[in-house]
Amino acid sequence: MQAELRTRTGELIHEFSFPDFQLTPEVAMWGSRIFVLRDPFNIKLDSDRTVFYEACAWSVEASDAFAHLQSEPLEPPVINKPAPPPADRSQQCLTNGSPVTADHREIDPESGQQKAYVVLTQEERAKGFVRPVRRTYTHVGVWTEMISGDGVTSKQRVGGCDTDTKMGQALAETYARDPGFYSGTFCCFCRVHRPLNEFVWKDTSEQVGS
Repeated sequence: MQAELRTRTGELIHEFSFPDFQLTPEVAMWGSRIFVLRDPFNIKLDSDRTVFYEACAWSVEASDAFAHLQSEPLEPPVINKPAPPPADRSQQCLTNGSPVTADHREIDPESGQQKAYVVLTQEERAKGFVRPVRRTYTHVGVWTEMISGDGVTSKQRVGGCDTDTKMGQALAETYARDPGFYSGTFCCFCRVHRPLNEFVWKDTSEQVGS
């Protein structure tokens, strides 16, 4: 098989041939220079030969200890990370860090959102999460038992709009620190607060707050 070695910009360096292997080699070595079977700049040369392009490489020398380990199955290290302490729900503030006010639940008639939202304090959130920090959820509605015309019973999601809503970081971290902290959340399309059993985390079937 005819082949060429070229620079990263497509300039010809050397022409050569190699046997017809079952699988085409992906790397070619010419002295201390390394060439790979790919086109880094999408040059698309008019050539019927296999073209290897020069690559930047770094040589790593294995120590005797590492060479010994290579002959044995490698097990991932076990990290016994202690679980975070239970959340202290008395440590609350508003999303901007200010103290909780009595009127924070007042609804803005235009947006449908509350005047402000309560979260766990930054210090409390910093103690560790028990769930991933996720910011986007989908309004899918509640599971409802439906009966078709031929009497077949099935469960379907009813009452959702399938719209994604993205929350702020402090809210997301509060869910991750204490999943049961809230009983409901807001849908940006419906412009209303609904119970958490109507929402799942985006691209999952996991209920928000579980």
